Amino acid sequence: MTTETGPVVIALAEGGTSGRTLEWGLAEARLRFADVVLVHVGPDPGKVIALGWYPLEADVRRDVAAQRHLTAVTQLARSRAPSLTVRSRLLRGAPVPVLQHQAVGARMLVVGVTAAGPAP
Repeated sequence: MTTETGPVVIALAEGGTSGRTLEWGLAEARLRFADVVLVHVGPDPGKVIALGWYPLEADVRRDVAAQRHLTAVTQLARSRAPSLTVRSRLLRGAPVPVLQHQAVGARMLVVGVTAAGPAP
């Protein structure tokens, strides 16, 4: 991460703690006059075949729910911080390496905690 340029990356989880994580991240972005990138990291698809992955019904439902959540949180962020540029990304993979990659060039990475432990 760098302190001079780049966005504030806010990692979101589906659930109750995303609101606090979002507010903290937006406050930090305002202080730094930084753009915001909201990130939700979902698990890799359930079935991998030789030519790629085959989406299972559960994967599709999970992706649809995650995209709805991310869209709603993006709209909320834009309404709470209209002076900031807010983008969002729905990504797949193991959360730690995906978030580490997202943090490259960012001013800050904001990650929340769920009842099950640390989570984006």
